[in-house]
Amino acid sequence: MAKMIEDDEIDLRELFATLISGWFTIGVSTALALVLSIFYAFFLAEEKYESFSVFALDENNSSSLPAGLGGLAGLAGISLPSSGGVGDKVEDIILSREFLLDTASKLELWDDPEFAPDADVNAQGSILHNLLPFSKSIGKSEAEQIEASSDLQPKLRQDMYNRLSKALAINMRDSGVIEISYMDTSPERAARLVNAIVDEVLLVLETQEIERSRSELQYLETELLRVREELELAAQALQKYVLSSNIGSMQELTQSSLRLENLREQRANLLRFADALVSLRAEKNWTARFLDETLDAYPFVTSLEFRRLLLLGPNIGRWQRPDDEIFLSAQENLTAQISDLDLVIREGNIRAERAADQAYELALLERNVKVKETLYEVLVKQFEANSLTSGLPGKVARIYERGVPAVYKSEPNRKLILALGLVLGSFVGAALVLARSSRSGRIMSRGSLRDSLVAEGNYVEIKHVRALGARSLTTGLAKLGRYGGGFSKFSSFVPMQTRVICLTSSGKASHARSTALQVTRLLSAEAKACLIIDIGSLWSSEKLSEKEILPNLCVKYRTLDGGNNLIQIDNNFDRRVISKVVERYLDEDYNIIIAGASAEQTRLEIVPTSDNVDQWITTVDVKHTTRQDLQTMLALSDLVGKRMTFVSGV
Repeated sequence: MAKMIEDDEIDLRELFATLISGWFTIGVSTALALVLSIFYAFFLAEEKYESFSVFALDENNSSSLPAGLGGLAGLAGISLPSSGGVGDKVEDIILSREFLLDTASKLELWDDPEFAPDADVNAQGSILHNLLPFSKSIGKSEAEQIEASSDLQPKLRQDMYNRLSKALAINMRDSGVIEISYMDTSPERAARLVNAIVDEVLLVLETQEIERSRSELQYLETELLRVREELELAAQALQKYVLSSNIGSMQELTQSSLRLENLREQRANLLRFADALVSLRAEKNWTARFLDETLDAYPFVTSLEFRRLLLLGPNIGRWQRPDDEIFLSAQENLTAQISDLDLVIREGNIRAERAADQAYELALLERNVKVKETLYEVLVKQFEANSLTSGLPGKVARIYERGVPAVYKSEPNRKLILALGLVLGSFVGAALVLARSSRSGRIMSRGSLRDSLVAEGNYVEIKHVRALGARSLTTGLAKLGRYGGGFSKFSSFVPMQTRVICLTSSGKASHARSTALQVTRLLSAEAKACLIIDIGSLWSSEKLSEKEILPNLCVKYRTLDGGNNLIQIDNNFDRRVISKVVERYLDEDYNIIIAGASAEQTRLEIVPTSDNVDQWITTVDVKHTTRQDLQTMLALSDLVGKRMTFVSGV
């Protein structure tokens, strides 16, 4: 049970049972909220009408620069102004304090009591005079009156701004269309104001567009002059470089490269000749096989140039090995030729590198001149176009719909107000019910009560509680034969040899009386009489008489049918009385039922004085048993050290 009590999980059965049990509170709260909602919606809420105006900005009207100009400007180091769209500025302009107050002045809203209720409109119709205090009556000058009224101006201006900004709504659609709405108590005034606001914001945008075009024109003019100067300087630098470097045509540079390549090829051939000479000189006996292998390795040995070196004939099959002096002379000749070619090639490489560097510098200069020429031409065209359109820009927006007086009211939404009233009333009522239930701690769900107790003891549900729960014990005993359905249930938990049962109650009194009757029948099964000790005044309507059952102890007493007896003891009894009464009647072979005590009373008064109690039974009821009662029962069960039987009426 302790685990159940300390569990923080929400029991939905308990929650719904609590709400259902508090249906009256929820109903009253809902009805009251509904009445208040009806009163507000039909009598207090101010009726307002909303007017709309729809337009779209014309982004194509702005004199933007050509798309390719940005790349050229970047190469030339020019930062061109962008012609960003004005769509994002519309909302900032409209909701700005200066714009709304200027619009109010143009529309003469300061003289309208609806917008400036604090201003006393006089015959002069000027807000300045409306702000003047009563200083005229005491002879103050006009300047002093204006100074005295200056304290009111900020408040009135702030009130005017708040009134206009709260009534305005701006919707920026994804398609670029802008919808502006204004809500007012007068449909005609709402349409007039929304149209005036749209006209004013478009006028501001057109003025800004003209200023932007003029600033772009001035910027283009400045950049045009600068680019023209840079173009002239670039052309002069190109001409000066060509003259100072004495650069020939690209054809001459190509021919020089070809000659250098031929020299490198000649040097490679001479190196191969030298290798062939080394191979031929190394062989002392030139056989036909050796000559064939040499021809395969060096096919050029039969060339006229090579044969001249060794003074050999054209027929290789008749070649005879020359003297070593001829080989030595040939090798020296080849070495000299290779050295000469190396010198010529080295000088050619130097000249080629110098020519390549000059060609690269020339290409950069020519590219710079070409870029500046192109940029200059584009700037000239853009300057001419801006010069023609700077004074007469097109419209910045296209108006699709102008505001018209609304036919139907936008506020108040009476259906919504009534629905919210119902929801709020139900919520407040449910909150009150839950708060009251939480404060009282009562368990409202039978399932939750059963789950709480079934693991801690024996749990029994009995019927006909109301029929057997009469205030007269005699009447209840008479009905016991017809409504004794709980007998079989108790018999499985209460052994037949049980003599003393303590019946603790945390529920209805009728439930406690019914359970006492069921227990009486159970204990009377062996034809033994029962003594019922009524501590909680369960049978208050029973006719009792005074009887002294112990020396100096008089109680209310009555003998019932079947030899059963009823004793009533008030709440102020001595704890020792129970023990004495139980011991006496046990000696007389009675079965004893101590009924009607609360759990706390049982723990304090009965348990410490009675060691003869065999069985402990507790009656519980939804909407009556609290969680504090469950904690007390748990402590009582731990105290007596016996399994408790819990009885619930259905």
